[in-house]
Amino acid sequence: MKKKNLILFLLTVIITLGSCNDDDNPSNPQIEDLSLSSQEFLAQYFPDNKIISVSYEPPTFSELRSTGGGTSKETASLYALLEGNIYVAFNSGGNWVNISAKDGIPSSATDILDEYVYQCLIRKEPQAKITSLSPFYDHTIIITLDNGTKRYAQTQLLAYSGTTLAEANITDDKILSKITDFLTRNRITSESIIGNIFKLTETEGTAYRLFMGNVLTISFDENADWIHAEINDLVSNTSGAETLLGTITENEMSASISDAFKNQSNLGGIRIMASYGNGNYGFRFKNKDLLVNENTGIVPPPVEKPNKLVSDYFTGSYKHVYPNGITLVGAYVYDYTFLYEGEDHDITVETDMDGNWTRINTFRIENGAAVYLSLPSKIVEKLPAVTIDYLNKNYENKAIYSLFHDQNGYIINVDRKYMISFNEDGSFKNMVEFAKPQ
Repeated sequence: MKKKNLILFLLTVIITLGSCNDDDNPSNPQIEDLSLSSQEFLAQYFPDNKIISVSYEPPTFSELRSTGGGTSKETASLYALLEGNIYVAFNSGGNWVNISAKDGIPSSATDILDEYVYQCLIRKEPQAKITSLSPFYDHTIIITLDNGTKRYAQTQLLAYSGTTLAEANITDDKILSKITDFLTRNRITSESIIGNIFKLTETEGTAYRLFMGNVLTISFDENADWIHAEINDLVSNTSGAETLLGTITENEMSASISDAFKNQSNLGGIRIMASYGNGNYGFRFKNKDLLVNENTGIVPPPVEKPNKLVSDYFTGSYKHVYPNGITLVGAYVYDYTFLYEGEDHDITVETDMDGNWTRINTFRIENGAAVYLSLPSKIVEKLPAVTIDYLNKNYENKAIYSLFHDQNGYIINVDRKYMISFNEDGSFKNMVEFAKPQ
């Protein structure tokens, strides 16, 4: 009997000791439980803030939760407490999903933001501190400040390979009402996504962008009128996004627009569509691109002028492709790109809707990438005579790599080293020298 009691006593001691050993308790993670990518993230952006502890539970002083972070809204798996009362949350893949700093993030952590975006934020909120950063799906970060007046976002400019600072909480009732009405008409549940509207303001103007996850982006102009919708290139129609764009076409455009598609075969689903004003709408289908006018139907590309431009050099046919003819945030402009294919190199001529050229490049494809070449002299000879005289006098035997033309005149890339601007009459305006690539 005594032997039996002794065994029970020893078992009780072992169990009690085991329950007191925090290191062996899976409910109490250790610093070593952070993934290598998480540790590298902390070392890069918080080099002066040591890790104090790691936990599965969020802090109590903030909401500290993820608002994005991937193809779906991911939740945090681990929270790292750093010196300075800073919490960094990571998901199960080791990616950061939130940074929360009650007294403001350290300057080292501001490097997470694009430099242009951060400078814009400082100009707008010079006294405010950043208390929270949260990735919101791809390419966007929600920024919360300590003053509590506004929330901002670092987000993409759709037609520009860069980012900008946007207002993330729109309070204008008129704007919200119009966008809500648009969503209701097109049977889009507004309650869950109305908070995903960002206001972008650049020198070109103002636009509102509604991000529906990583699937679809819908844009509105400064008056909250619909102007653009684009499906992520990586998204298939299993998301129903193409069906949604079809619904918007039916509800927001004249019936004549849909009628114009009926005689077109093998279009595939809609991927991009935009309003260009004056009843013109541009569409990128899976297999074809179209510009359609609500009164005249499908608008044929203006082939005469670009064909004439290259007729002395190219006799081959062109391929018409849908351009990225969009300003940063303001009114959308439809342009054309004509691709002329040669035996060893190609020429692209970009034009406006009337066929007037806006940009000319020559290139060939090497290892799957475009290598830009100098333009043939017969193309350069299309410039105004006064411009040609200036180039011959000051840049004789220098190669010309690209030509630009807009309402302000001409811009010419010479020898990959000089960007020379000319007035519309061809007279010299100014020159900018830049480093020649290695």
